Amino acid sequence: MKFVLLYKSNLSQHHFTDDIRHLWEGLSGRVQLYMQGHPQTMSSEDARLEQIVEMLSPLGEITWKMMMGEYLLYLDGFGFGGIYDDRLMLKPTPSVDRMIPDAPREAPYPGAGEMVVADDVPLDTLMELLPQMCFELPKKKACRPF
Repeated sequence: MKFVLLYKSNLSQHHFTDDIRHLWEGLSGRVQLYMQGHPQTMSSEDARLEQIVEMLSPLGEITWKMMMGEYLLYLDGFGFGGIYDDRLMLKPTPSVDRMIPDAPREAPYPGAGEMVVADDVPLDTLMELLPQMCFELPKKKACRPF
């Protein structure tokens, strides 16, 4: 994990060093606590996004929006899920519950609601499922096409 620290101060060098030291001590404590509680904090890779977009493109226009290192996915303007930690995750809908009832569910990040992990779902099932999900989801403004 990489952090970039931008700091602007008109204080002397001594105060600047003390401020940075105190800031880092507070930040590193929070980061360590976060990492201990949530070991899966990796961002998704562009290659995984390309793979999923290419795989699902026969269904219609697949668009995406990057948010905090992860990707929200849209099919013809309907937000159906995302890529979190390089895993395809779907919003829980009645269609998802009916077609893949045994798929594992997890929160994609701390504090989020559960989503369905769809990495092991066969492609033909996904191709049948996603258009049905769109009837159950509100249409949202999608971002750039890939």
